[in-house]
Amino acid sequence: YCCQYVYFSTNYYTYCHSLWNIYLLWTKTVKMEICIPFLLAFIAFYEVEAAIDCDTLGTIIYEDIGCRPVTKEGQNCPVKYDCDTVPRNNTCMFRGRTLSVGQQVDNDLTYDSCNVGCHCRNTGKFECAVLDCPEWLGIHPGPGCYKTYDVNKCCSVGKNCHSAKQTIGECVVDNEKYLEGQKFYPDNTCLKCVCPKEFNGKLEAPHCKRTRCSSQIRHSQDIANNCAPYYDTTKDGVICCPDAWVCPTPTDKIITVNPNADKSSDLTCKFGDKTLKLGEGLESKVNYYDGSTKKARCECILPPLLTCRQII
Repeated sequence: YCCQYVYFSTNYYTYCHSLWNIYLLWTKTVKMEICIPFLLAFIAFYEVEAAIDCDTLGTIIYEDIGCRPVTKEGQNCPVKYDCDTVPRNNTCMFRGRTLSVGQQVDNDLTYDSCNVGCHCRNTGKFECAVLDCPEWLGIHPGPGCYKTYDVNKCCSVGKNCHSAKQTIGECVVDNEKYLEGQKFYPDNTCLKCVCPKEFNGKLEAPHCKRTRCSSQIRHSQDIANNCAPYYDTTKDGVICCPDAWVCPTPTDKIITVNPNADKSSDLTCKFGDKTLKLGEGLESKVNYYDGSTKKARCECILPPLLTCRQII
């Protein structure tokens, strides 16, 4: 029962086996009030702790669009994902769910990416209101004050104007100090955190959570057309939310990007209508909204999508 709930809520399918064993200890009269607290605790822990070591592969985009990880014995990270991302019959897809025309995504699922009121249109795309946070408009909290945040929100939720009599919590992470309520993004992770009043030094829920990209809100067509997520090169190798998308062109030429890839594997990636083996890829260009262009190298690393990185 709870196993089914975890699958539909988080798509972390591989964890259902152990949860099923727990279910066998229960009777058929198990109530939702028993199940829900267990699930909330499990999901909060899993979202922060799981897959952090796999973020160099670009796993978070698959979590974001509701794909199911496929694992291989002896490997800690998924070897591929099973995805259902193509809308059917004028519907929209969001994290594994099919939404009908006019149906709205729960704001709690998109608020931290600064989108609200997202509803499905008959084009298979979403239409949303984009938040304009006061801090983006140059509005400052005032002398001696700073903005405070909620890990689940986009904009600041208040301000702190502390006095000498007030005790303010502090967090020291990556040799940087943050005050209670300030947000930070720890190195080598895809976490978003807000400094709590009492920090235990651990990057865990409830003050930290996995980043949500909400890619299907703005790029549902790119995902459905088997375009590839593009990431600006980062110093630590961790790749989180895509910076852009690379889509097929008539001049694309498939090349071997990684000659050391497992040639015996039957794993493949899709790029448009092309099928690529592990280690195969292409070079392309990424056009940004400001008119700038960057070179990208795309490779089949973690199917079904190619992974594109900036060429420096």
